[in-house]
Amino acid sequence: MRDDSDEQLAVRKRPDWLTWLIVVVVTIIGVAIIALWWYCLLN
Repeated sequence: MRDDSDEQLAVRKRPDWLTWLIVVVVTIIGVAIIALWWYCLLN
């Protein structure tokens, strides 16, 4: 049980802004890839 608690503490130590930054970057890359795919598909 103590090991699980330690792991949760380690995960929680990661700053929120870093998590949001990763989410935003992945979202932007995903949208860009989809946009490029549609652009190539329609032309």
